Amino acid sequence: MHMKRLCEKCSLNNIRIIIRIMPYVSGEIKEDGSVDKLYAFFQELKSIWPNLSVSQPMILNWDDDLFFDNVHLNAQGAERMANVLTVEINKNVK
Repeated sequence: MHMKRLCEKCSLNNIRIIIRIMPYVSGEIKEDGSVDKLYAFFQELKSIWPNLSVSQPMILNWDDDLFFDNVHLNAQGAERMANVLTVEINKNVK
């Protein structure tokens, strides 16, 4: 698993990891248990590697008008995401 290897290498080198899942178009999240599995996976990683931070809320549901299509942010969405990332990085790098 690539993520676990990345966490291990970062931990050995005292590097913090910040996980931010990119936003979803509102209503695109499937109720198939995949979000629960993702949450459990990141909780497992956090329990092993304390240098890992998972941004909360983990899942961001944003309105359609912030997306170019169902996956890619448009200019307004990118600007909003840049602001989210700035806040999260500043909060975690102290």
